[in-house]
Amino acid sequence: MRTITKMINPSVSEEIGCDAVNPVTELSVNEKRFIEKIKNDMEFIRPYIYQMDRNAVIDGDVLHMLREKGYFSLEIEKKYGGLEMPFFNVILAIEHISAIDSSVGAFVDVQNTLVNNVFTLYGNEEQKEKYLKMLASDSMGAFAITEKQAGSNVTAIESFAEEKEDCFILNGDKHWITSAKEADIFVVFANTLSGKRTTVSAFILERGMDGFSIGESYEKTGIRASSTCDLTFDNVRIPKENLLTVKGNGLRIAMNILEGGRLEIAAQTLGLAEGAFEETVKYTNSRVQSGNAISSYQGVNFRIVQIATEIEAAKTMLYNITRKRSINPDFTSRLHDASMAKLFCSQVADRTVSQCVELIGGNAYMKENPVEKFYRDVKIGTIYEGTANVQLMTIAKKYCKRSRS
Repeated sequence: MRTITKMINPSVSEEIGCDAVNPVTELSVNEKRFIEKIKNDMEFIRPYIYQMDRNAVIDGDVLHMLREKGYFSLEIEKKYGGLEMPFFNVILAIEHISAIDSSVGAFVDVQNTLVNNVFTLYGNEEQKEKYLKMLASDSMGAFAITEKQAGSNVTAIESFAEEKEDCFILNGDKHWITSAKEADIFVVFANTLSGKRTTVSAFILERGMDGFSIGESYEKTGIRASSTCDLTFDNVRIPKENLLTVKGNGLRIAMNILEGGRLEIAAQTLGLAEGAFEETVKYTNSRVQSGNAISSYQGVNFRIVQIATEIEAAKTMLYNITRKRSINPDFTSRLHDASMAKLFCSQVADRTVSQCVELIGGNAYMKENPVEKFYRDVKIGTIYEGTANVQLMTIAKKYCKRSRS
């Protein structure tokens, strides 16, 4: 005990060169204020949640509120009209929005991580000046990489952009593109020819380009208000100035952007778990059986404690990895971290919401009960932005040696 006392004594710490390190889940004053702002702003969407879920479309008033409050331009620099917040604030926004409605969280996720970041990290000044200003004001964005035969394997895409003297001619299809129904700006990945080799490149497309069509939104089990559409390209003429960085750099762009996207899916599922857990705690503390709140019985409160413990572990992992991201900008060394966060948070959320349905019972299986919607919304977290198996394969590359014959 005396040794421990010496270690935490300030003078001893200074003498041996110990640095004071805050817990990763300890929030700054500004971060706490931001969460309070989110919670206040999100009260606006509560009356719309079930109508949007039934109609499978986000309400225009909700989109307007999100845009006016800056939720579609969180990291964009102020000179382009954004709020210029750190990435950690984006994670906080996705988490706490998704605790109310993960469909709305998906819109904020795609706009900030998968679209805005493409221009911030890879756009030239002319592209930033045009598109970041549009995205910070009145335009929505979508990230188009998935195809019917190319989901997790980006290298399997078949869309092809043929280079001409002054443009690229794009043909092909994209599948299950989130936010496509509302989007004005699309980041599209397609094959290009570099010498005799085919490589992936990234392009900027705008709604209304000749030959570019957007299909109807799919009917989904969960996150129904978040649109999911197919895209078709029939000899779409893309000006050369709409190429992002250089030809053949698309795979690197995609992998870097998806690293941040996986952290935001982790935040979305964490928030969803927190929302379901909060509803469950309220219910079990108010539901009385045999003269006692059901939360007083071990069969209930032990399960509640287990859920709380897993949520806290998931939050600690996500916050730690997100804070590490701001220190180390090299995405290749962070990729397994992001996969761990996405894998673990989505698994915890999946278990949490299932347990919450059981703890509440029949009421949680009825439409317009918040936990019923969380139950339908949660499963997608283990699927999009890379399935659980893809995350496991990514993590395995760090720890497991692959034999080569």
